[in-house]
Amino acid sequence: PSQSEIIGLLGELVVLRSLVKLDPQRGLQSWFGPDQSRHDFEFANHAVEVKTTTRVASKAIEVHGKAQLSRAPGSSLHLTLLQVDRALDGLSVASLVSDIIDAGVARADLAAKLAKWFPAGISQLPSWASKYSFKLTAITTYAVDDEFPIPDPSKFGPSVEPRVTSFSCTLNLDGIAG
Repeated sequence: PSQSEIIGLLGELVVLRSLVKLDPQRGLQSWFGPDQSRHDFEFANHAVEVKTTTRVASKAIEVHGKAQLSRAPGSSLHLTLLQVDRALDGLSVASLVSDIIDAGVARADLAAKLAKWFPAGISQLPSWASKYSFKLTAITTYAVDDEFPIPDPSKFGPSVEPRVTSFSCTLNLDGIAG
C-alpha cells in the first residue's frame, strides 16, 4: 500500500484500539472502514469518520465525496482528525494489531477485517506494517452538523452538477472548534 493508505489504516486502528478496550466485539463490529463504507465506524445512531494526516501545521483533510460527511437521518456524525508525525519506535500498524488482539479481539475476526491489507493473514505481517511508525501529535473530534463546512457539489449549479461524477477536495479545519 501507499504511505497515504498506511497512514489512513493507522488512524483507523488507533480509534479501533480505543473502542475495543471498551468492548472488544462491539468495537470490531462497528469498524466498516475496510469495506469502503461511507463512514469508518457505524453504530445504531452514530457514525465516526476518521481522517489521519502528517500535516501537523494545519488541520487539512481530504474529503472524498459529499457522502463521506453526510449523516443518516436521526443519526449523529463525528469526524476525528489524527495528526501524526514520523517517530522512531512510535505507533505502527503492527503494534496496533498486537494491542487490539491483547484487548480481547479474536485473531481470526481481526484477520478477516484486515484481509484487504493482509490477504495471507496477520500471523506474519509484511515489513511495511512495522517499517512506518508515528507519534500522535493531536487528536481533534468535530461534530459534523449544520455548522460544519460540508463540500456540496449541488451548489455548483444545475448545469455543472450533473457533470460531476466524482468529487474530492481538501478541507481546512483550522479555526473550527473541535
